[in-house]
Amino acid sequence: MLASRRTATRRVVLAGGGAALLAGCDLDPRAEREPAPAPTSGVPSAVSEDADVELGDRLRLSVLGILGLVEAARSRYPRLRRPLAGLQAMHEAHLALLDQVGPGSDAVPTGVPITPDGPAAALTQVRGAEASHQRMLGRTSVRAASGAFARMLASMGAGVAAHLAALPEAP
Repeated sequence: MLASRRTATRRVVLAGGGAALLAGCDLDPRAEREPAPAPTSGVPSAVSEDADVELGDRLRLSVLGILGLVEAARSRYPRLRRPLAGLQAMHEAHLALLDQVGPGSDAVPTGVPITPDGPAAALTQVRGAEASHQRMLGRTSVRAASGAFARMLASMGAGVAAHLAALPEAP
């Protein structure tokens, strides 16, 4: 009989403690105070859908441009089809994510022609363009107003880095 009283007492204490913790939480996001500037950028951390939609639109153009370069390299040099297949699929997935952020403009990216100097030079060209794209994603993630959007951009940059690391040195 004594053991069952201890168990019941522990349960009551745990349940009461959990209720006390929840009572101290304010789960309503509208009750939040005015956002403080983010420590890395000085930009308020409040979500600005318009700013993120504009960033998303610019990123969409960048992804379309890099995707065009990868597709051109794969088309011109059959030996690059397999090594660059993952990059192409990743950029297509990134476009789908950016489409969820907001509607894109009708602007068309300026394409960079793939080098005619052979598959090794094309791979070097793609590698350089991807590294620039990765850096741009990192810079843009810091400027994003929404934390969720910033995390998405940082994740996209990490995806580019992972694919760059997996690219072969030569075709």
